Amino acid sequence: MGVLHLDTALISQLDAAQFACTQGRLNAMCDARGDRSLARFLEWEHLRCTFSPGVPNQLFNVVRVSGPVRLPDITGALEAYQRHDLAPMIEVSPGAASAELAELLSDHGFRHTDFHPIFVRLASELTPSGPSGIDVTRVDGNGDIEVFTEVYLRGWQVEDWLAPHLRSYIAHWPRQRGYELYVAREEQTPIAVALLFVHGEVCYLADAATVPEHRNRGAQASLIAARLARAQELGARVVLGQAAFGSSSQRNMERSGLPVCYTRAVWKRE
Repeated sequence: MGVLHLDTALISQLDAAQFACTQGRLNAMCDARGDRSLARFLEWEHLRCTFSPGVPNQLFNVVRVSGPVRLPDITGALEAYQRHDLAPMIEVSPGAASAELAELLSDHGFRHTDFHPIFVRLASELTPSGPSGIDVTRVDGNGDIEVFTEVYLRGWQVEDWLAPHLRSYIAHWPRQRGYELYVAREEQTPIAVALLFVHGEVCYLADAATVPEHRNRGAQASLIAARLARAQELGARVVLGQAAFGSSSQRNMERSGLPVCYTRAVWKRE
């Protein structure tokens, strides 16, 4: 059995997986709208940026710092966002933190506002097990993607004005490399959805949502178990997850055998 060594190399590998996952999501948006200029991606050693002038949302305008970086690279990235009047969210991993980086971010108007827990474990150490009564299937075909989309929109309580746009983007998700979509059903009723993103040795558990009236029935635990089993089937070395601190998603991750491995410091600017 292997050993999980948390170091800059592993963190950079995990960040690369999340970066690629967001790339897929933004590429799907560009495909749906027929405009490749809506998203850009900047990458240096230990520094990855998703840049989306077409979607002024911090979830898609992220600077992720995995380890020691050249400060001019950070400055250049921030100036690129500023030219489009965008304020990215900046996530700094433990090996990247320094007084010089903190001073640079402060000088650009950013403040440390939060921490994001990161859940990591070797796939070989996990024992996938979900509650009974919930059936999880992988999306396969147009009918399945329509079901996934409707549950996704209801689970995330997407506003009416945004729903048609997001629906058109999700239609392109199955074509993105590494994307696997899952639906959880209770007594044949679709109640929750989730994404598994496969990137080399890393499987990333992402984008899980449950329809509000069906929450607290084990759907997310079942989706986690199904995706962990799939990660093992694919021969993944590492499983990665992210959730808000103290949330039910964090509790589900931990109960499924995924512990908090480290936290990222989050910097934001109004």
